[in-house]
Amino acid sequence: MNGVYKFKQRRSADPDFSEEERRQELAFEMLECVPELRAMGRIEAAVEACHRVGFNGFDDACLVALAKVAGVFPLDIRTEAADKFKVHLGSAMDALTSAPDNADFWDNPDLVEEAKRREPKLWRDIEMKMRDAARKRGWD
Repeated sequence: MNGVYKFKQRRSADPDFSEEERRQELAFEMLECVPELRAMGRIEAAVEACHRVGFNGFDDACLVALAKVAGVFPLDIRTEAADKFKVHLGSAMDALTSAPDNADFWDNPDLVEEAKRREPKLWRDIEMKMRDAARKRGWD
C-alpha cells in the first residue's frame, strides 16, 4: 500500500465547491456499489470515485477517502505537470510521525483524526511528548 504513485488527472480550472459533504458521501457510496470501482485497487478506486463526483485530484475530500478506504495518508504531493501528480502515500504511523511541514496531512483535521483512530497508542505517545516539550518550554 505505501509507496509513490503517479496519477494523471484532469483538473478543473474552476472547481465546484458546492455540496462537498454530499458529494463525498456519494463517492463512498460509489465505492461500495459500482462494479468497475470495486474491481480496482482501493487507492485507484478512491481517487476515481472522488473524480467522478467532481473533486479535483487530491483535494481534501479525496485525501480523506484514501485514508478511510485504503488506510493511506499523504506524505508528499508534487505536481509534475498540469495533469500529473506524484504522490507519496504512507500508513497512519508514517503520517503521524511526518514532519510538521507536511501540510497535506497536518492541516486537514479529518486526516489527523483518522490517523489517530488507526494508531491510538502512537498518538498517545506523541501527545505525551508534546506535553513534555510544552512543559519544558513553560507553555503549560
